[in-house]
Amino acid sequence: MKDGETMRSRFPWRDTSEDIADQAHPQWETPGGAQQKADKAEQNAKEYSDAKLSAHVGTGGSAHALATPNGPAGFISGTDQAKINGIESGAEVNQNAFSMINGIGASTKEDAVDIEGGVGITITPDPVSKKVRVTATGTATPGLHGTEHTGNGSDPIPVATETVSGLMSPADKQAIADITAQLAEKANQTSLDETNLIIAAKSLSAVMDLMTKGQPTKIVCYGDSITFGYKVGTGVQVANPYPAELQSKLRLIYGNNNINVVNKGHTGWRSPEAIANVQEVLAESPHVAVVMFGINDCKGSSLGTVVPVYTFKENMKSVITALKEAGICVVLCSTTPYLTSATESKKIKPYNQALKAIALEFNLEFVDLEKEVATVYQERFVSDINLLPDGVHFGDGYYAYLSHIILKKFWIFPDASSGVTIPAVSSPFVVTDTTVIYTDAGQFYGRNIILRGTGGVADGSYIRFPFFCSKKGLKLYILHPKSSSGTVISVRLNGAVVATLDSYNATFVYDVETLISDSLGFGLYVLELLRTDSTTPGAGGTYNNFVSAFVFKT
Repeated sequence: MKDGETMRSRFPWRDTSEDIADQAHPQWETPGGAQQKADKAEQNAKEYSDAKLSAHVGTGGSAHALATPNGPAGFISGTDQAKINGIESGAEVNQNAFSMINGIGASTKEDAVDIEGGVGITITPDPVSKKVRVTATGTATPGLHGTEHTGNGSDPIPVATETVSGLMSPADKQAIADITAQLAEKANQTSLDETNLIIAAKSLSAVMDLMTKGQPTKIVCYGDSITFGYKVGTGVQVANPYPAELQSKLRLIYGNNNINVVNKGHTGWRSPEAIANVQEVLAESPHVAVVMFGINDCKGSSLGTVVPVYTFKENMKSVITALKEAGICVVLCSTTPYLTSATESKKIKPYNQALKAIALEFNLEFVDLEKEVATVYQERFVSDINLLPDGVHFGDGYYAYLSHIILKKFWIFPDASSGVTIPAVSSPFVVTDTTVIYTDAGQFYGRNIILRGTGGVADGSYIRFPFFCSKKGLKLYILHPKSSSGTVISVRLNGAVVATLDSYNATFVYDVETLISDSLGFGLYVLELLRTDSTTPGAGGTYNNFVSAFVFKT
């Protein structure tokens, strides 16, 4: 035995596979060709199983069946294997055909989305090519669209302006919607309510237009004891506080009895009370609010101490804001002066300066009562003891001066002074309902307004001339011709008959001056000439009255 070899059995029944595995030369073969027989048996078994069996056979000869859904385990079929091979990577169980299209999600795996055309758009499906064509049917071929509506598929169309056409803006769309809603509310009315127009206009000129047309107009006077009409000595209200006089004069000037002025004056009120109670003005829904506070802020009252100027200014701005937000036109007044005390007069100045600044900031009509009332005193129309008996409140008959001053915001008045003549024809200061104008080159002014009586073709019933007098000692004359067709008419000043005007004369006379008043005082006057149809002997039959001009002299 060589080195490294092991002892092998030499018995004839030795397992020859050991020699084969070790690649050793066998010394002995199994008896009778047993190896060949075994190999042949193995081959026969394979051929038998291939011919006889179509499925794997387990122990005991039973064939393993194909697997069934939710049943016993088994082998996979060729068909199922083909399905598995057809599943792409990332696929999910019962996956929907689409996830989301323009915010539309699939409800089931059979869900479908329809593409629908609209105005000018045609949808054409092509099953053969598997395509869907979207076609614009207009005359223009659209190009690429921008993020907003575009003209000819290129440059965006801008929002329209007053001079250039374009798209409607959202603001304009809302404005049209608002107007449409307003018109719908008024569909059963015969005409638009002009009273409501002032809410949009928010201007005093629009209010004046309402009054001129005879429309209902409301004004609220909001203030302290000066507005209330405090009677010196008793504290009760005077017979004719300025709001009452304001109503009377406005009705007279405009010939409109639908004008109403409401007095919301309260003794002792300062700007804090004005803020706290502004709702009482809003509740009236006025067209105009005439606001006057400050005298009690600068000196204190029974309701509280002095209000500092800065606080007063902020308080008044809050009052104005509340009124303007409600669509109310505001006329802001300064405080009246304190004429009998230089010390108190100086205290008032910064408060009035604050009010003037507020008027500028809010673009309000401003009435400088401190200056205007001081003029009454300085021109010696009335002594200070009569005008302001306690230095603050007006004498009984002089609260009317406040209304006359404030009225200058509600009408265009000529300021009468010596040597001023106001022609009757084509004057902005003269109002009449007649349509007849008489022209004669022989007169100084050449043209006349005629009130024609019932003896002929009646035309015109009044001539109205409001004016403001701020000078003492003025006289008022009416310049007119006389003729054989003339008659007499009634002349009223501030509602009271003061004279008659006689236009009759046997022969024609030019430029006659008839005295109406020989001593005008401070304030507003409304001169009215009213047709009476009275006759004068020999007057003919037409009963005319001529007015050429109004003349002021000293």
